[in-house]
Amino acid sequence: RPDGFRIVTKLPRGTLAARVDAELAASRQRLGGCALAGVLFHHAADMLDRGRRGAIEEAKQAGHTRGIGVSAYAPEDIDRILDAGHRLDLVQFPF
Repeated sequence: RPDGFRIVTKLPRGTLAARVDAELAASRQRLGGCALAGVLFHHAADMLDRGRRGAIEEAKQAGHTRGIGVSAYAPEDIDRILDAGHRLDLVQFPF
């Protein structure tokens, strides 16, 4: 990776909790094995799923990523996540 860049990847929408580790490993392999600065959920509903959220938190604790975030398509998406008590390290607003 070029110096000064941090790499963020995104889980495919609807990724099952049991597939999170495999998706992260595949993404890192496609990116040349670099460390991930963050992983984004493709949609707020994915982040609000207890199993998916737990799987990505485990990946963070294991050092597979430094941050967890979401692609938000409306400000209400962020409100729902924060109201549920989740912390966001990253937010992408694709507008």
